[in-house]
Amino acid sequence: MVKVGNLRIRNALLCDDIRSEINNKHTLVGVYEGDIVVPAFPCSIPAALYIEGEVKKPGDTQIVLRMSGPGNDETVFNAKFSTTTKNDAVSVPIRLPAVRMGQAGTFRFEASADNEKWVTLVEKKVGQSDDLRKQPAEN
Repeated sequence: MVKVGNLRIRNALLCDDIRSEINNKHTLVGVYEGDIVVPAFPCSIPAALYIEGEVKKPGDTQIVLRMSGPGNDETVFNAKFSTTTKNDAVSVPIRLPAVRMGQAGTFRFEASADNEKWVTLVEKKVGQSDDLRKQPAEN
């Protein structure tokens, strides 16, 4: 479990889209289980981040998220939510505009409580299928 301020994050998933359903449910569409494979560069891909966790204290919580991709500048934004009880389970669905990928490399989402100490939530290699086969395995 990763701690970011008041939030303890259990899961963070990268997907194409998140749909809010009735009865406090979300449908995740196009969940990336491995590398992000694209037909050519540059390109744009749909992206959404689904965070699931719990809060240590009730009330308002804010975390800072940083997204970076190969060949692009970093994008930093805030996620805010509110809870009413201690250890309350939370889900934070974050829908994003299409993300531009300029070249092969690493796509990353990080989180911070103070905009200084960052923890990686999701990290994916991005490339064309032939590029990804040529990359050495990481230990």
